[in-house]
Amino acid sequence: MRGITAGRSLPLVALVALVWVVAFVDVRVRGDGAEYLLVTHALATHAAPDIRVSDAEWLAENEPSYRNFARQLARGLRHEEPAPVGAIRRSERGAYYSIHFWFYSLLAVPWLWLSEAVGAEPSVALVLVNVLATSVAVVALWLHFERRAFALAAAASFVVTGTTFYVGWTGPEAFTGACVVCACIAASRGKLGLACLAAALAATQNASALALVPFVAARCRLQHAAPTRKDALLGALALMLALLPYGFFYAEFRIPSLLAHFATDPRLISFERAWSLLFDLNQGLIYGMPGALFAFVAAATLASTGADTGARVLVARRVALTLLLVAVMTVPALSVHNWNAGCSVVIRYGYWIALPLLVLALELTQARLMQTRRGWYVLGVTLALGLGVMVPNGVAGQRYAYLRHTWLAKLALHHAPEAYNPVPEIFFERTRGSETPRDELPVIWPHHGTPLKLLVPEDEPARSRRLCPDGGNAASSHVHAASGGWLYLDAPFHCVPPTS
Repeated sequence: MRGITAGRSLPLVALVALVWVVAFVDVRVRGDGAEYLLVTHALATHAAPDIRVSDAEWLAENEPSYRNFARQLARGLRHEEPAPVGAIRRSERGAYYSIHFWFYSLLAVPWLWLSEAVGAEPSVALVLVNVLATSVAVVALWLHFERRAFALAAAASFVVTGTTFYVGWTGPEAFTGACVVCACIAASRGKLGLACLAAALAATQNASALALVPFVAARCRLQHAAPTRKDALLGALALMLALLPYGFFYAEFRIPSLLAHFATDPRLISFERAWSLLFDLNQGLIYGMPGALFAFVAAATLASTGADTGARVLVARRVALTLLLVAVMTVPALSVHNWNAGCSVVIRYGYWIALPLLVLALELTQARLMQTRRGWYVLGVTLALGLGVMVPNGVAGQRYAYLRHTWLAKLALHHAPEAYNPVPEIFFERTRGSETPRDELPVIWPHHGTPLKLLVPEDEPARSRRLCPDGGNAASSHVHAASGGWLYLDAPFHCVPPTS
């Protein structure tokens, strides 16, 4: 790999600096950040990941928005409840742990010490882990794509394609995404051990990323790269790291994964959720990361056009292998209980799951640039789409709310309500603006004005004074069955007499 002079690295320095600025645009505890902060404080103060009353009291004092949560946790710890809050569980020996593994929090420990020393918010510690990991991935992309102009555009594509929305998030999404990118790059260069280590780091917080290990092995085989002693050593380290979460939780709970046991259900895996992850207009990849999808399709098409048979076969193998990886990583993510969870513009799992598509698209585009300039159009549209998503949501996603419908979803609901039938949880919570269950049914959109779409249980009549003030049941000729025993009814509506 060619060295990089100071002058040629200036654009890279500017891009990394921009990432750091964006990371601190909207710093606050979000997602599962409260749990990660609790574990970080536990590791920082008593060198163990078990959560104690002192950790809960610290959170209540330092994060006012989570004061009630922290006080509830403290009460539960004092009374030795088995689950004082949903994501904190009591082990067989009486210690309390988060259902999320503690490795990400361990990385944040020195930054928590630093933030407390300078009087910064504790959440800064988690953001620093994310921004450092993201910076490593940006530099890795720069080095991987050796030419100055393309390397900068490739790194910028990664930054604007979902990364700015999670680099300031108090959770491991950006960290996982950076590891996924580094694993894909290392595999492309035939560095098996390094690729496995990056994959293992990602898998400590998101188990689905374990699928990267066979993927990088297959990619290295395509590169005809023979394993070295260094690969063996790094591979052994990666194996220990990948097994650590399962060994830890089994030792404490006799369960290999608390997250899998308490927060997932394989019965929830469905085509409906897979479609939602890709094409939902509120949180799917088509809304939050259209650049990655476009780049992958366009680059794969461009790389196959006009190429000889051998080149087309190689492209087809790489595309098929990457699609298989994405599919394998996606399936476990579809089993989570909370599908409309807190997120930033794009569903959390979708962000890092889609990154192998982007990396391959950039590699195929660079190879095509040797023969045609059309690859620059792919990069230009990818960057434009990424920047375009920021317009309504903010550069860091600060104007996005996971309990409100996006402008695109509202557009569809206004003009073609029959075309948008999301997973019921998404419609229910975003229409109501709350995760708290309520008894008022049906769920009517919009909240005010002329009703255009209803969500009703399939075994109950759609009684609504708003639609049928005389006491009848709302009905429609446009009905769509959804999961969980729900039905969508679309305008126009009519009223029918209630059944006895």
